[in-house]
Amino acid sequence: MTRSDTSRAEAFGDAVIAIVITLLVLELTPPETAPGELLAGLLGQWPTYLAYAASYIYLAVIWLNHKSAFSRIRQMDIGLQWANLGILATLALLPWPTAVIVDTAKTGNLADERVAVALYAIVGALLCLSWLVFFSHLARLCDPDAGQPPLRHCGRGGTQASDHHCSALCF
Repeated sequence: MTRSDTSRAEAFGDAVIAIVITLLVLELTPPETAPGELLAGLLGQWPTYLAYAASYIYLAVIWLNHKSAFSRIRQMDIGLQWANLGILATLALLPWPTAVIVDTAKTGNLADERVAVALYAIVGALLCLSWLVFFSHLARLCDPDAGQPPLRHCGRGGTQASDHHCSALCF
């Protein structure tokens, strides 16, 4: 089994997360207001600010978890690389439901707002699933009979830590 170090995967993950955060900022646009109404217009955009802040914090937690996971991984095989790409692909979706929430909050239609929040939750569930795939693959690699383990702290309790880490991501 061919294994490689994690430096390129870590750098790519950081780049993807930085781009996704940049895409979130694009929803922060100045309000169209009459002269003298700017403050009211800015205050009226509070749902946009709330959606941005919630998604930014969510992405910050993902980045911290990604960084933490990779601080423990010494080597990756192709399966773990694909699992990592799955995480990055699902987190790249986050600006889309954020924008949908922002747009529907402007309409005030409760039914549409519920659909928008459900969409956000579905993307969150997909992200959780991608982490589960990642840690499941990592747990299979953490076999003491397989030679040098890919984790820095692989061994007893290694997969248990992964399970707790993933549970924290999902809830």
